[in-house]
Amino acid sequence: MLNIPETYLNSIVSNNGNEKDLSKIILNFIINSKHNIHFVIDEKKLNLPQIITEICLKNKNNVNKDFDFNIGQKVTELNKPLNNQRHIYSIEALSSEFPNFILRAKDNKLTNGHINLNIYIPVSDSNIQSLGIIEKRIKDYKKLFQTDKQSDFINNDKLLVIGNLKLFKSIPKEYPSCFVSKLKSGAINIEYNSPIIPKICILKSIDIDLLNRYLEKEINGKYISFNRCIFVGNTKFENNINMIRKCYNQKLFEKIILIGKYKKDLKIDLGNNQKILRWKWTIPEINYFENRKHIEHDFITIQNEKLDKALSEFHNTIKEIETEYTISLRKVWGFIRKLYYDWDFQQESNQTKLQEIYSDFQNEIKELLQEEFFNIDDELDYQVHYNNLVDIFNKIIDSIKSTNNKTETLIKYINKVDELVVPSYRCSATEDELKQFLNKRGNNSKPAVISLSKSDNNKKGCKLISSIYGNGNIQRLIEKLSLSNTKYTVLAYEIEKKILTFNVDRYVEELNKEYSSKDRYEISGISFSDNFYNYTNYDELITALTSNHQDERAISFIDTKIIFDDKSSIKIASSRAVLKINDDEKEIIKVDELDIGDTVQIYNNPDKDTLKIIFELKYPDLVSKAKEYSELWQNCLIEYHSKNKFTEQDLYNELSQNGFSLKNISSLRRYLRKELMFPAKKKNLIAIAKTLDDKRLDNALLRTQILPIMKEYSGKNIKEGFKFSEGINHFLITGEINEYLSGCYSQEELEKIASQIPIKKIKDIQQLELENKEDD
Repeated sequence: MLNIPETYLNSIVSNNGNEKDLSKIILNFIINSKHNIHFVIDEKKLNLPQIITEICLKNKNNVNKDFDFNIGQKVTELNKPLNNQRHIYSIEALSSEFPNFILRAKDNKLTNGHINLNIYIPVSDSNIQSLGIIEKRIKDYKKLFQTDKQSDFINNDKLLVIGNLKLFKSIPKEYPSCFVSKLKSGAINIEYNSPIIPKICILKSIDIDLLNRYLEKEINGKYISFNRCIFVGNTKFENNINMIRKCYNQKLFEKIILIGKYKKDLKIDLGNNQKILRWKWTIPEINYFENRKHIEHDFITIQNEKLDKALSEFHNTIKEIETEYTISLRKVWGFIRKLYYDWDFQQESNQTKLQEIYSDFQNEIKELLQEEFFNIDDELDYQVHYNNLVDIFNKIIDSIKSTNNKTETLIKYINKVDELVVPSYRCSATEDELKQFLNKRGNNSKPAVISLSKSDNNKKGCKLISSIYGNGNIQRLIEKLSLSNTKYTVLAYEIEKKILTFNVDRYVEELNKEYSSKDRYEISGISFSDNFYNYTNYDELITALTSNHQDERAISFIDTKIIFDDKSSIKIASSRAVLKINDDEKEIIKVDELDIGDTVQIYNNPDKDTLKIIFELKYPDLVSKAKEYSELWQNCLIEYHSKNKFTEQDLYNELSQNGFSLKNISSLRRYLRKELMFPAKKKNLIAIAKTLDDKRLDNALLRTQILPIMKEYSGKNIKEGFKFSEGINHFLITGEINEYLSGCYSQEELEKIASQIPIKKIKDIQQLELENKEDD
């Protein structure tokens, strides 16, 4: 699916020792480059101990050899004494006439007088007590670092690594290392793997306070310096860019190396026009280094001429309306994509599902046209266009209902399928449907029903993917297929197959941009010239179907229900960011990337009062104007209700006749109690204005002033809410307060919030009908 740029990669291998080893190539780039570099790659793909220890070996010649012996310092002989008995001494006293000092051994035997310091080396605070082990470590160290000098045991110039305990445990014991972390009490904890002063210091997190306290506690700390700082894993740097920038500008280390994915997919700016060069390792490159064979996946293509014809008519009509009125209706393409993946296994229930999609489309296109036309002219009639689009969408539904659809096709192939891949939220329902269907046929064996992310790339058998949609971004499907060692079969309408090819083309286009980037050339000195892909020309229908437009309102809609092992559940927007936990490491991902069986920590109870204060301080002019218009429409509504002596039900009914669409009367009561600044949907405010017919709320003011302010206020409020949640997630990962929440909470307050956010395992994921928060 994705071709390998072999000429380019062969050149890179040839220029870096001729070994087809990705870890060694990255190691060479780190050692030979003077730049700060971010290698965008899953760190699990690399031999990290090899990279770290090789850098440590290259750093064996200490520039700074200063060392202060102090009272209480433990030392041992540089070379084994003639009596073949090594000792661990503690300095009990120091004479002002250097180098006189007194040593006390463990057996309280004193060594006094003029002693040559060059015959002793300092010992770390390691728990290792065995003199035999200490002797072996010193012997191995001398051999590995080819030294017999006291100065080479001082190790003032250390390699700084930001990583986890697991990484520390993986460092071979021949390389003296320490792991520095902060206990819950706030005290610093240092764990050593050797009695020799460490050459490698691994900090659990990038924290100036933690680093300074380590230097205060470490032997000879005032002379320690760090040439490089290597961050291992995106959780160690993704939420700490400001802290990294601060440390770098304070010259706490000279060079930065980042290893790990970065969800923002941007170059990181250190300030003062200093950027970190970026090398994003691609899937074709990973396949090249892992010697993965190229797999051509199969398709079961459904030919449906009626569907193709109806889609073409739908696209042309949408385009004509958008062109005539200079508006955007891209959002409706989501309903077309839904038809490809949101279906039931049994024909009867599938008909019901299609009818639900049709009904949702009717509501959405009416609201969209109403808002867009009202923004142009409140007298502009959209009804003709609405009727036309609804009729055409009905043709699309009918073309799938009749014949040549996925349910019908899958029934033909189901006995050959070993694994059926469906969207994660459809797994449980599809499994039940399939079980009932096969039981009716007397067939006890059934394929495994599984999500794309849980499907094993190495498992053989017939693995059928039910749609290119429904698994998150299509890019995830492309990457899954490209990394697979076994073949998949994709069940797709003909146009779906074209859309996948379109997305592959766009993906390859981005690959070529990466290969030919200036950053790569600066790092490697090798230019990319083998553009190997001929792009296909696509019609506008394919382009429209690949658009993934989502307006600001939609990201606040609750569309997912997550059920946990403890039978508790949560309703949440699929666009929300949550924490997924793997091997005690917390990673921020979106809800729509979660899967059954994942362990998560979800913060879903924002402090609305604190968020309101932050918002008002950040956008005072916007909040002032929003409050003014909020008071206006609320007072008009309350006066109208009081003046006409309506019951709440009467008012609700009258508003509904003008397009008001709240689910129940309890939501209207929130309006009358002034609990909301604005309705979540424009059409509800338009319906209120139309019903009241109040000059203070005329259409011109509504169209040119109130609705734009409402949109801006709502959009920014949602974004601030996301930033608030990001701040909590940042604290859950790092234990640090980010800039957004600083000044709002103390460390103790956030620790209390964090302690109330449980870690749970996902039992099931369900998709909900879109519901807005104001209807809760």
